[in-house]
Parts: sequence; C-alpha cells; structure tokens
Amino acid sequence: MTGGTGSGQARFTLELSRTPDRIVTVRVFVGSVAREFGCSEEDAEDARVAASEACTLAMVGSDAPSGSLSVTADKTDHEVRFTISHRPEGRGTGRPARSADGPLRPSDAIPGGLDVIRALFADAHTQEDATGATSITFGVPVGPKGHS
Repeated sequence: MTGGTGSGQARFTLELSRTPDRIVTVRVFVGSVAREFGCSEEDAEDARVAASEACTLAMVGSDAPSGSLSVTADKTDHEVRFTISHRPEGRGTGRPARSADGPLRPSDAIPGGLDVIRALFADAHTQEDATGATSITFGVPVGPKGHS
C-alpha cells in the first residue's frame, strides 16, 4: 500500500493479486480509508459493498485466468474517489478504450452487476484502456451521510 497527502488532498493505493480471498482485504482497505477521510459509517459500508461488487465483476468478467487488482482512493475536500482496476496478466491488446458510453464488459459478466454499484453511487462508471485493464470508479461523499 502506498499513500500520500498534501493540501487537503490525499491518495492511497493498494495493489494485490486477483484472487477471491483478496476481496476481504479490499473491503477492509476501502472501509478504513473512507472512515479515515471522514465519510459517514453508512457511506463507508456502502463503499465496501461497491468495492466487493467491483472486485467480483473484475474476477468474473475477465477472460484472463490471472492478473492483478489495484484500489486507488483519491480524497478531495468533498469526496473520496475509489477506483478498482483489474489488469489481466500478459495482456496488451491494443484495443481502443471504452467508457460508460460503449459496451461495458464488467456489467455484462453478471446481469445488473454495475447496477448494484450505481444504486449506491450514481456517479459510478467503468473504463477499459487500450491494454485491456478495466476500472470501476465511484465517489463517496466526505461528511455526514451525503448521497441518496
């Protein structure tokens, strides 16, 4: 895990192998970071659920047998922005990036999969880069219960 702070902003990153037993580690990390940065307990719990779902989508939605997960938390004055990324091992497809406007491989893996995350955090979106790495990003408000 790496971390750093400066002028009201901070970033923490967790890198780990993509195996089902790592979901617990991701949940603990996301919940701890959310609480540390001043998110409500309810929002921190919602973030843990969203992170679990993102990890599941990364594992089930990939055709690669192995790879890595990375969880990044970027804090601003108003939110903590979590990005859960899956990079398939040995992938470099050169495919063009896709975003929420195009086909979403993670949400195709489990019907309604991304919908669970969006029900918790309306700003949730996915991105796939040219190397085949897929990311799911969502923002958690800092302060008292802040999203609807």
